Amino acid sequence: MPIDVIRGNASEIAALVEADNTSHGIDAGKVPNQVQIAETCARRYHSIVVLTGETDIITDGQVVYENPFSAEMLTMNVGSGDMLSSIIAAFLGITTNTWDACIVATVLVSAAGVLANRYSVGLGSWQVQFFDQLSIMDTKALLEFFDESEEDYLD
Repeated sequence: MPIDVIRGNASEIAALVEADNTSHGIDAGKVPNQVQIAETCARRYHSIVVLTGETDIITDGQVVYENPFSAEMLTMNVGSGDMLSSIIAAFLGITTNTWDACIVATVLVSAAGVLANRYSVGLGSWQVQFFDQLSIMDTKALLEFFDESEEDYLD
């Protein structure tokens, strides 16, 4: 059975391709050569790989998208990657374009994280704001986020 998408942190993706790795869990962001590891995994499993961390990497083994939006709390909030996996799966249920589903889902979750940062003072209030931002995020809100964030993230 083919696997359309593999989503994991750097440590998890590195394990799938037997790459040298001493990082685990929250330390997974310290894995070197993350783009290369993600590309290798995508080619090996003929899948799109969504490697999440400080910079999310999406690749089909040839083309690489590095998500310019980042919210540090996403890397500290246990379960945020699992939530992204679920959102990617939901998006796959409404489109046949796996690449776009992965990018839009990843950017949407990142945007909600960035917006939650603006309205919180710590991890507890951030989690509430993150869920709030996810629950109200629609196309209009996402486009407004892009417009507001263009100077900060996109050169």
